[in-house]
Amino acid sequence: NHSCDPNAAIIFDGDTATLRSIRAIDAGEEICQSYVEIAEELGPRQAEIRERYFFQCDCPTC
Repeated sequence: NHSCDPNAAIIFDGDTATLRSIRAIDAGEEICQSYVEIAEELGPRQAEIRERYFFQCDCPTC
């Protein structure tokens, strides 16, 4: 799933995709990646999510 404060990232190597944790993940915590550039400012980040992925992000960072 998506979060602007992700705990995982997808690493691509040729035709292989690997999901890696980028911080500690608690038992039962949802694994999330960011669908957009997390360094982007709030307005443009939310606009990209709405336009490309058709939802409004309401993660704690937003």
